[in-house]
Amino acid sequence: MTIREILEGAAERAAKAGADASVWDARLLLAHSLGGISPLALDPRQTLDPVVSERFGALWERRLQGVPVQHLIGEWDFYGRTFRVDGRALVPRPETEILVQQALREAPGASRVLDAGTGSGIIAITYLLERPEARAVALDISVDALALARENARRLEVLPRLALVASDWLTALASTPFDLILSNPPYLAIGESPHLPPTVRDHDPRRALFAGDDGLAAIRQLLATAPPFLRPGGLLVFEIGFGQSEAVRSEILARPVWRFLRIEPDLEGIPRICLARLESAAERIQRTRKPWTGS
Repeated sequence: MTIREILEGAAERAAKAGADASVWDARLLLAHSLGGISPLALDPRQTLDPVVSERFGALWERRLQGVPVQHLIGEWDFYGRTFRVDGRALVPRPETEILVQQALREAPGASRVLDAGTGSGIIAITYLLERPEARAVALDISVDALALARENARRLEVLPRLALVASDWLTALASTPFDLILSNPPYLAIGESPHLPPTVRDHDPRRALFAGDDGLAAIRQLLATAPPFLRPGGLLVFEIGFGQSEAVRSEILARPVWRFLRIEPDLEGIPRICLARLESAAERIQRTRKPWTGS
């Protein structure tokens, strides 16, 4: 069979199965089956070796069952670099690249960085690759996710500058403050689960997706527990969910130690990346000083 026939057959099977698998997914998996060539380099006239066709067929069958294409390939690009991905952590998403961009722009001199809820390590590792003088600590409650992050850090040669710590949020940290805290916390409400695509609902770790009835539990915990671990004037950058911008802004404004900066939109214009700064030493003194009432 030719590549054109294989792809047409794959699209027909997906339509009959009512799966959310796309033609582009098929091209990616076929390119992977051919040894990792570019999906844009596929020649529709090329006749496929039966072994390749069988390999692709097995992958496509799993894709129709809801397995993410990223898991089937085993790696995915983030910020121009290839990371290993699987079911131990969230699949890298393009909106998280904006988190890294904002951190690099707003805290160019940060040399000590914390990644809270690191998952596969993409945020901490990318920051270290962009800032060779920096060092980072990456936390996650999942030992399996930390093992995946270690694989990626070793593969991209930043492991000597990265400490990986098993921790329920910030509970295992020492008191030495960081210049910058980054996080892609869980921010989905539990009630959203039935409405998620199977690729997310059935294959991303639930602990990395859901945060209480309103999706804000992890963000509240981060805002409440981060101040002792961030130097005065230090920056907190974290991702938020659809429709959460006003609620998150209110959560920040309700805590006097934080200075709300802004929420940056993602590529679709959805408010996505929140930036807040811890009050400076001078601001803290001013806030806690008792007003003079005279004699």
